[in-house]
Amino acid sequence: GPRLHRPQPEEVDGAGRNVETKLGNYLAARHATNLRDRDAAAVFYDQVLSEDPSNDVILDRAFLLQLTAGNISRAGTLAEKVIAQDHGDRTARLVLGVEDIKAGRFAGARGNFDSAAAGPFTRLVSGLLTAWTYVGEGNYPKAFESLSLEEDGPGHTLFSAYHTALIADLAGDKARAREAYETAMASSGGGSVRIVDAYGRFLERNGQADDAIVIYSGYLALSPSHPIISDALARARSGDEPGLLVTSTRAGAAEALYGIGSALSRDQGVDVSILYLQLALYLDGNLDVAQVLLAELLSNSGDLSAAAETYDAVSSNSSLATTARIERALLLDRIGRTDDAIDALSSLGERSTDAANADVAIALADLYRSTERFDKAEAGYTRA
Repeated sequence: GPRLHRPQPEEVDGAGRNVETKLGNYLAARHATNLRDRDAAAVFYDQVLSEDPSNDVILDRAFLLQLTAGNISRAGTLAEKVIAQDHGDRTARLVLGVEDIKAGRFAGARGNFDSAAAGPFTRLVSGLLTAWTYVGEGNYPKAFESLSLEEDGPGHTLFSAYHTALIADLAGDKARAREAYETAMASSGGGSVRIVDAYGRFLERNGQADDAIVIYSGYLALSPSHPIISDALARARSGDEPGLLVTSTRAGAAEALYGIGSALSRDQGVDVSILYLQLALYLDGNLDVAQVLLAELLSNSGDLSAAAETYDAVSSNSSLATTARIERALLLDRIGRTDDAIDALSSLGERSTDAANADVAIALADLYRSTERFDKAEAGYTRA
């Protein structure tokens, strides 16, 4: 939908006061929230907060909006104010801990995670991120100890096994990695693209490309033409050796945040999932699976312009690039920029591989059909 006008610093009256009143900013913030325009809502709530800094309700809303809008630096500043009011606020402690990880302050990150209010979910999040802080210090025994989450439930078992495998793989502990990957595969039923991708890479690097091909083929039987696993299958058949899926502390922490955000997207509020995805991308801006899922959630919530921008951020080298470009074009159509969408898909079709080109041709034909350009639509469907 239309983006709201943001108040600018120069918009003051003759006495130097903001033209926008506190009430006006509050109403604008509520309106922006209703329009699902997180960027505008975050700006307006920040204005209200500057005029009423002791209002805890406004502080909480401003903090969460800056976070879900992806303004992590500003969210971190507000998180300090939140914990001054509530020492154990889980989300504020999470944001401050993630900032510490990005800055390499691993002990500080653990201090923030340890200060969060207790609970099973806190135990999961803190356990995963704490493990990666120890990886940053080269302390693998403490990292594995932090992943002792099995007693907390089957979901924790899955996360524990997967991240144990990633860390063991990174450390070169092949036996531990293999066992943990197999546990994660069994716990997920083979339905997690990230686990399949990571385990397949492990097998390929260790002389078991044929086994990797079986795993990839099994996944594609359930999810035909998935671009990531399709590319992995082609690589395994070619004999090219892949790298690790996760290669650093930041990337490992981002993987944990993405996994949690992905799990929450299935049964929790959209904003909760978006929060974790934004933090994941703050740590690893190249995490394409997080970008695509975030864009999908933003689109589903009605924040179409932000969704289009997020799809556009997916690297052209990513397996998900064609999917992202198609979805971005469809969003342009939804916001009334149909000609731009057609131009984007036409250009994409000229650069795509044969397999991806069929998807592009179908999307382009759909747009031609919706605008009653039936000859071009027929040609596109025929080409697909």
